[in-house]
Amino acid sequence: MPTSSTPLIIGIAGSSGSGKTTIAQSILEAIGRDKIAFLPHDAYYRDQSEKTFEERLQVNYDHPDSLETELLIKHIQALKRGESVVSPPLSGGINLKAKEKAMSNTSLDNVQWRATLLLNFWRSVAAGIVWFIIRLIMQDSMGEAASMLLLPVVYFVILLPLGLLAIFLSNAGVPYVGFVSLVAAVAIIVGDPILFLISLIKPGLLPVRNYSPLNFKLIMLVTY
Repeated sequence: MPTSSTPLIIGIAGSSGSGKTTIAQSILEAIGRDKIAFLPHDAYYRDQSEKTFEERLQVNYDHPDSLETELLIKHIQALKRGESVVSPPLSGGINLKAKEKAMSNTSLDNVQWRATLLLNFWRSVAAGIVWFIIRLIMQDSMGEAASMLLLPVVYFVILLPLGLLAIFLSNAGVPYVGFVSLVAAVAIIVGDPILFLISLIKPGLLPVRNYSPLNFKLIMLVTY
């Protein structure tokens, strides 16, 4: 059977804690580490060494701009041409910036709960408005559409506790909980574009800086 000389590229995507590394390691073990060029995206975080540790904890490591994806693409293209590349080093399987990402995004030790609850309340309100408009566009009845405005209640009774449970389980090493959390987050992230526009019009109104148009999180934590 003829074989192709062009390398096969496998990309594994997913939210934080969804099991990307677990799947990648399984593929490496099954095929052989000597037959695969493994380029973890975590190795391509932009250098933040000029900032203090406290400043680095405020960096949104889930934002695409925090990663040197353009360098990753260049390395992939070079590998396709049969060239050798040297990816940024990882220390102990995870670099400093990835450690800070884990601390800032999943640790509950430094959470400002009042700001966190306020931020996610406004996210749920904005999401409820968006879903209300969507249901009207779909020509649902006014009563059915108006029920979407109760999303803040649903969020704080069901979705918020689910998000906190997902963080706890992820910290405990339970795989794939991030994927479940991401699926549930669809109900709330539709409100992010509204808050993004508000943050542009009225900077400082939200308890976070550099608010992203889409935050693929069921719960956004505001930390010290």
